[in-house]
Amino acid sequence: MGIPVLGFGWALGALLAWVVVRLAWSWRQQKGGKDLGESIPVYGILAALILFVFPNIEVKVGDANLGMPIRGYGLMLMLGVISGVAITSLRSKRLGIQTDDLLSLAFWTCGAGILGARAFYVIQKWEELPGGTFIGKLWTSLKFTEGGLVVYGSMMGGAIAILAWCYVRKKNPFAVLDVVFPGFMIGLGFGRIGCFLHGCCFGGVCTLSYLPAVEFPRGSEPYLSQVLRGELLGLEFDAKETRFPKTILQVKPQSWAEKVGLQAGQKISAILPETAYPPIGEDPAGPQRVFVEVLTEGRSYTSGNSPLPDRSLPLHPAQLYSSMNAFVIALVTFYFWTVTRRNGYVLALGLCLYSVARTVEEWIRVDELGQFGTELTIAQWISLAGGAIGLALFAVQRNSIRSPEVVPSNVDPSNVE
Repeated sequence: MGIPVLGFGWALGALLAWVVVRLAWSWRQQKGGKDLGESIPVYGILAALILFVFPNIEVKVGDANLGMPIRGYGLMLMLGVISGVAITSLRSKRLGIQTDDLLSLAFWTCGAGILGARAFYVIQKWEELPGGTFIGKLWTSLKFTEGGLVVYGSMMGGAIAILAWCYVRKKNPFAVLDVVFPGFMIGLGFGRIGCFLHGCCFGGVCTLSYLPAVEFPRGSEPYLSQVLRGELLGLEFDAKETRFPKTILQVKPQSWAEKVGLQAGQKISAILPETAYPPIGEDPAGPQRVFVEVLTEGRSYTSGNSPLPDRSLPLHPAQLYSSMNAFVIALVTFYFWTVTRRNGYVLALGLCLYSVARTVEEWIRVDELGQFGTELTIAQWISLAGGAIGLALFAVQRNSIRSPEVVPSNVDPSNVE
């Protein structure tokens, strides 16, 4: 029929049909469209993405349009949201949050969480974002399905949305956060699998044969990072030189650097990698082609006839460790709700556990530098603050007892003081 999927196409029609169904259902439940009204901003954002963003993300190689890529990161993000809402629904009715209310809360939380996560990343990485102009960098900022979300930004954005939702619905925010927290960690667990598929949030080089390791393909973020650090080129630099120009301390035998004639003592003024999609006829989702130009004083060296390695050096699978941590914390906090009777204690425990896990995780990851003149990354600094908030919540909320109707089924409500 010639009707496109995006733009003024099937996707927009499906969204409008869903809005009509929600409106009809809301009227039938005698809510007068109140729930739909709260979700209008989210639907507006979705419509804008379908109309203006997604049509311009389609992959093109030459004159061939390969269509909209289905990226592992975005897919895991979607599975995380669905799973998080599902596990939250198991207890949300104890707080008087019905299905429609939960969907409304999910829209508020997920939308604000994603925006907060992306905003945190963009602010932190603004100078490194692709795009030479402000508009170019702003356009890159919209491509959140390709990676670039910061967990702590998501927590902040989601928490603000939950507090606002609780204020509108007159709910106890700590009681709601206790119920939501395990679902958030489930979502984080899937999200970290997405990080693994995308290649972001990667670990350092694994030199121990008895530990699990992963090698990423050409064109991935870990691969390009190792190119820029000289590791895949066979270059070893002075550790004190964190910016170019850098002095070559050693050239590894049989490496690319030795083959092109680079020698110890030379100063490297820049390493310029370039990537390109596979040529027509090859798998468009396959490893990208990578070319590199190394600039020294008065001369440049290119990959040319000396191709780079096919895969990165073996790395610690930090993303999978983080995913397992998130799933374990989700399980612990989900069942801790049945043990404690105090509002805010599940949140407090979760913050403490995640702060410890994230602090340890940063020792394995190498994609962030130390901040404030220390070796602690920005995530570790925020983890310290998050852990302190968790401990403070244990003290502040010690007299906040749940209402009898939301006390776990294995606790006699008559014993609640």
